[in-house]
Amino acid sequence: MVDPQTVTSPKARWKLVCLLYNEGKGGYSVALGLWDDEPALGLRYNGDEDPSDKGSPIVRGKPAWFIVKGSELQKHIFKALLKVAEVNQNCLGKAKSLL
Repeated sequence: MVDPQTVTSPKARWKLVCLLYNEGKGGYSVALGLWDDEPALGLRYNGDEDPSDKGSPIVRGKPAWFIVKGSELQKHIFKALLKVAEVNQNCLGKAKSLL
C-alpha cells in the first residue's frame, strides 16, 4: 500500500491540498487538490497489504491520482462525501471554499 499523502503524480499539473477521505489498506482515497491551479478532486485505490502494491492508477511506475475537475461528476462526488462520517472535516472546510 502507498500512503496517499505521498502521491504527487502527475507532478507537472497536480498539487495535493489535503485528503478528504482515506479508507486505508485495500480501500480508496479522495483528495482535494489543484490541477493547473484550479480546484479538483483526485481519486485512487490505495493498494492492499503487500508493500509492493502501489494501488491504482499508476503512471510510469509511480502512484498517481485520477483527476476529476469542473464536471457534474466532481459535484456528485463532493455531495456524497458530505454524507460520510469519516470525511476529514478540516479538509472539507477547505473544499467547500474552493469547489
